Amino acid sequence: MKEVYFFKDKMYSTVFEILERYKTVWQANLGLVSDVAEAKALIVVINDNAVFDNRTLGTTAGKNQKYEQMCEGCLTICNSGFKYGSKIKDDNIKISFNYSLSDIKKGSEKAVYERCMAITASALPIETVLTTTYDLPTAFLAAQDLRNSAFHVLIDASGKIIEHGKSIKVEMVDEYHDVDIVFNERIDRTIFSYKKTNPNFYTEYKSGRIIGNRHNPPKPIVPPTNPDTPAE
Repeated sequence: MKEVYFFKDKMYSTVFEILERYKTVWQANLGLVSDVAEAKALIVVINDNAVFDNRTLGTTAGKNQKYEQMCEGCLTICNSGFKYGSKIKDDNIKISFNYSLSDIKKGSEKAVYERCMAITASALPIETVLTTTYDLPTAFLAAQDLRNSAFHVLIDASGKIIEHGKSIKVEMVDEYHDVDIVFNERIDRTIFSYKKTNPNFYTEYKSGRIIGNRHNPPKPIVPPTNPDTPAE
């Protein structure tokens, strides 16, 4: 399994590099921008789980795992936001992100969740500067929304016994499947529309989706089902 996902990671890394190189070609397509951001966010969350897999030898209590991921993700946002606020000498921004990990975790589970939501929301208006200058990874805020939502589902389980969740490896299978769906059903089909208008972009993208993915090759790019679309 590790070998399969090594090659899958390589393929996605290659594809994201190609998309970045041709960004001026497709950045006006808001649907594609949204789909690429979602795929990147899902990959960030997968990388979160890979870290937890190494730290916990593959098994964690599901609720505690999601709690830690949410809080540590918020700490990353706070570190970037506080650096930015300090640089431009904006006390309001500094206050919004002036949290240590212990500060983030203060109070009830609901209070911690709401704090993480507020921190994530505070970063949205300055996301571009945080990702370009202050060390916040691309798509990190979208990934943080996924972390927050994953924990929020479990808050309602208070009073019940939270059983040990699936192993992280099993979760990663599901999460890679989610990434595959975004590519197979949405991004690939949109890229097909550039086959005539920008054949270099289309060809490189198509090659990137195959290179490094020999164990689990993607489905062939299928054109959108539109009667006005010319045949191959």
